[in-house]
Amino acid sequence: MSQRARGFTLIEVVVAFAILALALGALYEVFGGSLKRGEASRQRELAALRAESLLSEFRGSGGTLPKERRGVDAGFEWTITAKPYPAELEERSAWTAERVTVEVRWGAAANRALQIESVELIRRVTT
Repeated sequence: MSQRARGFTLIEVVVAFAILALALGALYEVFGGSLKRGEASRQRELAALRAESLLSEFRGSGGTLPKERRGVDAGFEWTITAKPYPAELEERSAWTAERVTVEVRWGAAANRALQIESVELIRRVTT
């Protein structure tokens, strides 16, 4: 009996490298997609924080800010509008209700926008 050298054939090595390359390619796609989704999620979270900050600024002003304001900062384009809200308040009430809408946009895509709405009670200014 002849002794045959033990080891891998060239075909086996090529097949193993092909399987490794496919597996690494799939992992690369998964991690790349995950990074993109993570960045999109981060931008959306920052937009939500900006919108909440603008709403808090409106609340803190007691309704004395202009009824429509626009601005751009930190890569976000925002609009805040306040319109009367049909609430059942007494005519002599010291309060009025307003629907406040805050919209924050980032990037050029249509789905890169966030909008929050709130109904705020504002003390009427008496002169």
